[in-house]
Amino acid sequence: MKNKTWDLIPYPNEKKLIGNKWIYKVKFNSIEDIEKYKARLVAKGFAQKYSIDYEKTFAPVAKMPTVRIILALFVAQGWKCFQLDVKSAFLNGDLDVEIFMNQPEGFIVKGKESFVCKLKKSLYGLKQAPRA
Repeated sequence: MKNKTWDLIPYPNEKKLIGNKWIYKVKFNSIEDIEKYKARLVAKGFAQKYSIDYEKTFAPVAKMPTVRIILALFVAQGWKCFQLDVKSAFLNGDLDVEIFMNQPEGFIVKGKESFVCKLKKSLYGLKQAPRA
């Protein structure tokens, strides 16, 4: 909700809906005590059809020789190098196609039970999530 991942809209009957499900996980600390409970909403992307719901799934990644060359350039030139890791990278990608999803269990808005989620950002499970 904070990331503005979807908008609730009336169901457009001509569009196909994909489902979703919650994945729950318990995280433990080093002495096996429960540290936290996590929940992740996952889209049922296996229901998507190529060329209808998505076009490309390829996600560009760097090969290790390329990374080594770039690091060698940094060292040779005396440049500073910083690391960046985005924990929720899958959840920040903007979608370029219209995808409609059922409202997640536990988040159904009162008075808008027949509405669906029009996805604005990527979710885990979508075919195009790695590329987005």
